[in-house]
Amino acid sequence: MVRGREEGAVSVCGLVLEQPSDGYRYCLDPFLLADFVIPKRTERMLDMGCGVGVVGLVIAWLWADVSIAGVEIQRRLFECARKNAEKSGLSDRVKIYHGDFREISHTITPGSVTAVVSNPPFQPLGTGRINRNCEAAVARHEICGGVRDVIESASVVLEKRGRIFLMYPADRWPQLSVLLSNAGFKVKRIRFVHPRPNVAAHIILVEAGYCMDGEVEVSTPLFIYGEDGTYTDEVGKLFAKLSPHCY
Repeated sequence: MVRGREEGAVSVCGLVLEQPSDGYRYCLDPFLLADFVIPKRTERMLDMGCGVGVVGLVIAWLWADVSIAGVEIQRRLFECARKNAEKSGLSDRVKIYHGDFREISHTITPGSVTAVVSNPPFQPLGTGRINRNCEAAVARHEICGGVRDVIESASVVLEKRGRIFLMYPADRWPQLSVLLSNAGFKVKRIRFVHPRPNVAAHIILVEAGYCMDGEVEVSTPLFIYGEDGTYTDEVGKLFAKLSPHCY
């Protein structure tokens, strides 16, 4: 990553990922989720709660025949995401909408999407300390909806045999599995993400199919840091895929 001169802007090998200098700040998580997604040809994707657009922009950068819509409820983040798509030269395939994913049919035509991706707020209301900054609070706490809403809305906009890709806390995997099953999704692929070797997983990446059958693929664990405290080769290769000069 190379930090740009603009306040709150980051250029990642040609991608422009501007973000507010205060409040909500993205981290490595959206890059891991984008890397987990394996789109089909001419995929029509939807990023629910897209923030400043990192997930959708990285996917569009990696896969030239994928089109992505992003929906974000917070006005300042929506504006950042829209500008990021323009500055990255991807606004022809990445469309950003200001809206509420809990009312997704107001923005996206039902049954028109082939895949949904989301890194939803994960902290239930009434638990943990709510950030004093409104943007950060909405991004982390289920103030404007959570994973249940994402899954239910996905079942509205997805065509049959469409897919959903989610990132969620690993210790809440049992609840996530039940929510997916109750909404008609079949888990197809899961991957546990660990901060480092010999430390319990803190994140799970999940791919599930809508109105599908089949077996579950459990991928090898992903470790973020090695014993020396630096990124593992696999995380480094994630950025190498964005550009030969990135790793």
